[in-house]
Amino acid sequence: MPPSPTPYTIAVPDASLTTLHDKLQATILCDELENTTNEDAWERGTPLSEVQRLTKYWRNGFDWRKQEARLNELPNYVQRIDVDNFNPLNVHFIWQKSEVAEAVPLLFVHGCT
Repeated sequence: MPPSPTPYTIAVPDASLTTLHDKLQATILCDELENTTNEDAWERGTPLSEVQRLTKYWRNGFDWRKQEARLNELPNYVQRIDVDNFNPLNVHFIWQKSEVAEAVPLLFVHGCT
C-alpha cells in the first residue's frame, strides 16, 4: 500500500523571487511586427503591449508572498507516485473534500514542477 499523502506548505525561497525580479528587470522586449493591427495582433502572437503590461505587473505589482499565504490556507499535499520506466513523481495537490455527499470529485493538474 502506498504511503499517505504528506501535508505540504508552499515556500518559495527569497533567492528564487530575487532571480525572477532580476530576469524581468533585464528583459529586453523586441519591437512589434510591422503592419500589425489590433485585429490580427493575437494571430501573430501576444501583442507587445500585453507583454509589456504583464512584465511590468510581475516586476512591480505582483505580491508573491500574499498569494503564497492565500494558497497555503488551502489543504496542500504531496504524494510520491512511482511510474514504470520513469523517475518517481512528487505530485503537489490540494485535497479539498466537498461538503456535498454525492459531489463528483474533480482533479486539476498543472505542468509545473
